[in-house]
Amino acid sequence: LAQAATLDGKYASTYDQTGAAQKWGAVLSSLIIAGRADEGASNTVGIGHADLYLALDILAASDKSNLMRCEPGRTAAVINASALPSGEMIRNVRFLAMPNRMVDAVRNVTVPERTVVLDALAAAQALFGDYMMSNMIAVGAAYQAGLLPISACAIEQAIRLNDVAVPSNILAFRAGRVAVHDPARFEKLAIRPTPLLADRKAEMESKSSAVSGVLQDRLISSLDVDAESRRVILTRVKDLCHYQNASYAARYVVVVRRVSE
Repeated sequence: LAQAATLDGKYASTYDQTGAAQKWGAVLSSLIIAGRADEGASNTVGIGHADLYLALDILAASDKSNLMRCEPGRTAAVINASALPSGEMIRNVRFLAMPNRMVDAVRNVTVPERTVVLDALAAAQALFGDYMMSNMIAVGAAYQAGLLPISACAIEQAIRLNDVAVPSNILAFRAGRVAVHDPARFEKLAIRPTPLLADRKAEMESKSSAVSGVLQDRLISSLDVDAESRRVILTRVKDLCHYQNASYAARYVVVVRRVSE
């Protein structure tokens, strides 16, 4: 965002605290954007002076020391409502995260009509298979809500200059814009129910297999197993053919044959 602001001809100053990132700790960043350098005297956001609170990590965002930067009559917010596992969750099996309460804690110190809440994590996993895209989805939502004093062209150009997963990051940014512009469409595209094994089996049976039934039967014809075991193995072979191809299924059959012998 600092690079994008610079591309737009603005002054940008940042202060990042990233030392704990490798240990699943909070990563905190302050970003000051101004028209001129003399308008941005500090590189950190003062108490009650945040114009926009990007709550990308709800666990860190709901911490009192960070919420102090917000002012109920001033601060807008974009909140990622999902909680990523933290180090404390891994160490302490009794630790119970309550994302809804954390979201409410942020809402209480921001302007209600200028607060956007979305499940960016679920959307990133559904659309890209990568939770890392959740931050860029939230940035897109912030832009579309009119909360970022930076142009979309500058943000996308900064993504290209960064040269990391460029297509995915640009699409994630645009997906976040859709989340604000057309929430119903975004939900239909991005929020998918968790598939059940029974549903997957039904889908597998309803679709034509990746290879013919004759080839599937040939894969297991050399196995010396009872009828029930053959039925189960054939189901797995069909599943693996559908998932990838016949060669992948053949590797499974080789292992089963080795065990059966």
